Amino acid sequence: MPDAVAPRLARALRGLALALVNATLILVAACLFLAWQTVATVERVGVRMAEAAAGQVARLDPLVDEIAMARSEIAGLRADLAALSHRADDDGASVGETLGERLAEAEARLDAVSGDVAGALDAVAADPGLLVDRAVAAGVDRAGLWAAGLRGCTLPVGTPQDAPPDMPPKGA
Repeated sequence: MPDAVAPRLARALRGLALALVNATLILVAACLFLAWQTVATVERVGVRMAEAAAGQVARLDPLVDEIAMARSEIAGLRADLAALSHRADDDGASVGETLGERLAEAEARLDAVSGDVAGALDAVAADPGLLVDRAVAAGVDRAGLWAAGLRGCTLPVGTPQDAPPDMPPKGA
């Protein structure tokens, strides 16, 4: 009788080993499929974010045009002011100088804003991934806050708390 047990035990161990290999292969296939789906989803989100960024940049183009028009109007006002100061008496000249100083201040502020807008537009045009990175970071921060709120945890000091954790919809 002991001779009949050994072949059955060997067959059972072979069957278990085969089942282990099959299960491992099924898990590997499932992981590869999920990774493929995740990569495809991330790619779609990236394309959508890049399109959204391009749309936002296109919406800022009229602002750049308005800044250029405001600059030309300031230059025209400066020329008119210079002509006025040549024709005016001493009181008119002092008013002209005061207005000239105020125009110079306005032009300096406009230059600063224009530089900021141009820098932002150049940065986004050069690398739309910056917006994607910022959006992903904000999403991860919110997800962390939401998960911490679910567990009732207190977050360590220095964690971003710019937005309260959103609760899942009722019934979920």
